[in-house]
This record gives sequence, C-alpha cells and structure tokens, in this order.
Amino acid sequence: MPSPSITGGRIRTWREEGMDIFFPQQKLIIDGQEKLRGGMHVCFPSFGPVDKKFGLPQHGRLRDLRGIKRSSNWELRGSDLLGCFNQPISVSISAIPQKRGFRFSIFASLKKEATAAVPIGMGLHPYFSTPQGYASTGYYGERFEGTPQTVVRKLELSDYVRRQYFYEITIHLKDLGTVKMNVGGDFLKVPNPAVVFWRDDPRYLCVEPVMALPEDYGTERCLWLKPGEHAYLSCDFEFFGKGFSV
Repeated sequence: MPSPSITGGRIRTWREEGMDIFFPQQKLIIDGQEKLRGGMHVCFPSFGPVDKKFGLPQHGRLRDLRGIKRSSNWELRGSDLLGCFNQPISVSISAIPQKRGFRFSIFASLKKEATAAVPIGMGLHPYFSTPQGYASTGYYGERFEGTPQTVVRKLELSDYVRRQYFYEITIHLKDLGTVKMNVGGDFLKVPNPAVVFWRDDPRYLCVEPVMALPEDYGTERCLWLKPGEHAYLSCDFEFFGKGFSV
C-alpha cells in the first residue's frame, strides 16, 4: 500500500511483500547538504531546472504545497503554481491501491477565467529502492551501478504507440523483483515525452516519465493549456516479486 502525504500529493513509502519498493522518504546528507529523498513526488508544472525567466524552482512548486484532502484525492490550487504566467489553475492528485501496486493520477485544470495559455511539462519522480546498488531496465537495456548517474531517453513515439492506453517502463531491482510502470494520459500525446533515469546515491534509482524536458518547457515542444482546458497524467505501478516471470 502506498503511504500518501497531503503536502504536494507525495507518496512517502510503498511496500509490497514486506519490502520497500520505494526508498522510504527521509532527509539525507548529499554533498554536504541536507536533501529530502525517497518516496515519490510530482514535478509540476515543469520538470528539472527550467529557464529562470519562468520564475519556477526545480521541479516546480506543487511538491511543497499543502493540499486539501477530498475522498481519495488531494486538491491543490493557486496562480503561484505557474510562476511568471500567474494564471488560476487547480490540480487534483489521487493514489488508488490496486493488486500488487497502485494507480497514481494528476489532473490539472486551467480555469475558464484565465486570460492566457500556459505551458505544462509535468512528470513523476519516484525513488526505487536498490539495496544492492544495482538495477536494470528491460526495454532500454540500461544497467545502473554506482553513483551519480543520469540517462535521458527522448521518446520518438510512433502513431501506433500514441493510440495505445499506456507506455510501459520495466525496472529490474536486484534482490527485490520487477516493477512495471504503465504511463498514460497526455504523456502519449505531447510532442516530446521523455524518461529520465537518475541517482545521486546507490541506495535508489529514480525513473522519471516527463511530458517535457527542461529545455522544451515554454516552447512549441511543450503542451500548452488554453483557458478551460485540462491535462492528465497517470501511471500504474505494479510490483512482481522474484518468483514472477514478466
């Protein structure tokens, strides 16, 4: 079961079969500085460090905003979420338990009273546990050992793939099992989706599906919402123990 936090719609922990699939959220000393690591947070409205002219911190402001709990959703809203664009937007986040995992969804709605379009390059930032320091990916054939590492995969999706319900990412975690991430929603519709693999500590590996890389945010390579329009990103997280063949 995922353990959610009302701040930023974060997932603090995810455990299956008595094991930490997400590295538990905690503060670590990285390069002499205290950093919050682990669990999963949303990058909204942008991923990574974007141009300073947009007035946004790294990965956006949403992850540090306290939301309102409504049933199975968190609601977060405010014009300051969009930095220099300063337009009214609301964001709804949900985490629904499923067999062997959960579905995580983000629904962003630009209010009808907004006076301009805004760019949305949101993404997910999960920290998968790598207790032996090693992980690999099924589709890309990447192997991750040691630290630090960053690999960016820009996806050139065919029309056939874009007509599917989701895009599958498989991660093999040594001594734990395999995780499948089925990413859907507007991830399949944006011009330049990507998957970023990143770590700054051998205890975890981040596998980040993003709708726009930092250099694409605010350009024609990014999704733009007009007043009254919506953006949606979902991901089914499913864990298969070592006894499963996937």
